[in-house]
Amino acid sequence: MARRAHSSEKLRKQPERNSPASTSDLLSAMRSATDSGGLLTIPSLANELRGMEISEPTAERLIGQAELEGVLMRSGKETWSWLQQSS
Repeated sequence: MARRAHSSEKLRKQPERNSPASTSDLLSAMRSATDSGGLLTIPSLANELRGMEISEPTAERLIGQAELEGVLMRSGKETWSWLQQSS
């Protein structure tokens, strides 16, 4: 019995390790999800976040925040491009 409780306890705890994600992890996910043309989409970012086991923030929230901060600019219906940062 103790063994079963341990297994189910392990399954319950697993999603908790998905959060919180560091800023560098989130930025890395966004860069990895960007295609060779420099475009980022919600599905590509969501897939990257899922692969990194990051559940929060969502791709929608992350892109929205980056857009508000002037890091990304909407370039199409569901695509965003990176803005150049001045040195």
